[in-house]
Amino acid sequence: MTDISELIHTIHTPEELISTSNFAHNFEGLIILLLAITFLFDKKDFVRKKLRPAILSGVGIFLIGFVFLHHTLKEWSIIVRILLEDRQQLQHFLIAIIAIVGGVVEYFGQKSVKRQNILTLSIPAVITLIGIVFLMHPQHGIEEGVTKAVFFHEILGTIFVSSGFLLLAHKAYKEKWLLALSIVLLLVVALLLLTYQEPIGAYHYVQNIT
Repeated sequence: MTDISELIHTIHTPEELISTSNFAHNFEGLIILLLAITFLFDKKDFVRKKLRPAILSGVGIFLIGFVFLHHTLKEWSIIVRILLEDRQQLQHFLIAIIAIVGGVVEYFGQKSVKRQNILTLSIPAVITLIGIVFLMHPQHGIEEGVTKAVFFHEILGTIFVSSGFLLLAHKAYKEKWLLALSIVLLLVVALLLLTYQEPIGAYHYVQNIT
């Protein structure tokens, strides 16, 4: 067990970490599902200009707030250290920031008189960037659990990146099938996240396996 893993386990048991991780993945699945549905109503100004940017920025703000607000004030200094030193938690924070910035950029891009301005590329950029993060997402636990979790996130990241590229291609070529395929891939991601459960061995180490 590394020093940072020992620090994490001073404020959470492995079971608590597993429960929190499952909740976070399932919640993200719900958000991706909502995001995918918004593309079915892309011609609605409210959906395109307000709802979709709000979903993105809102989930980012929620995730950052959740990290801190389900801990006591005395634990916040530990949380900050973990965010800075643990690559997994740092990437979670990065995903939240990408979502917040992407939502804000999309909002101002949609407000522009020119519909096809570069700012409206923020959604495919967000999806692609989050996918890239998932492709490099480290995991905690014993080898078997880590291997399974890494493989899952690599699949997730590949689908995310593919969806982002398809959405970008749709922006460029206006082909409806590109948008449809991108939505299907987002729905696959949503299903994977909604049903995700951490594998056996996740967040555990040899000395705390019973």
